[in-house]
Amino acid sequence: MLVYGIALGIALVVASVALIVALQRQKPSDDLVRAFNALENDFANLEDHVRSALGRISRLKRATMNGEVPTPGAEEAAEAPAPLPLFPGLTARQAAIHSQIIKRRNQ
Repeated sequence: MLVYGIALGIALVVASVALIVALQRQKPSDDLVRAFNALENDFANLEDHVRSALGRISRLKRATMNGEVPTPGAEEAAEAPAPLPLFPGLTARQAAIHSQIIKRRNQ
């Protein structure tokens, strides 16, 4: 969604530049002025949409980092028995993944 928004923003900027060039070459007609104003409004709306999406992403990341939102796989790691610490520097999730890998190798 974000990539689509960025691509749409770039397209609006290119169209705006084309209209600016067209307006500078000839006397601006009412249609061109209206089209340019519509493009400016569309770009402003898109900018607001992207800004709000980035804000939601930032809030979600902050909540995840603070532990307010459960991360995917946290339930599986909580249910799995604690493996023997082969590598003491691993987090609980990393240790669970490591134990799964070891189990697959031993099968």
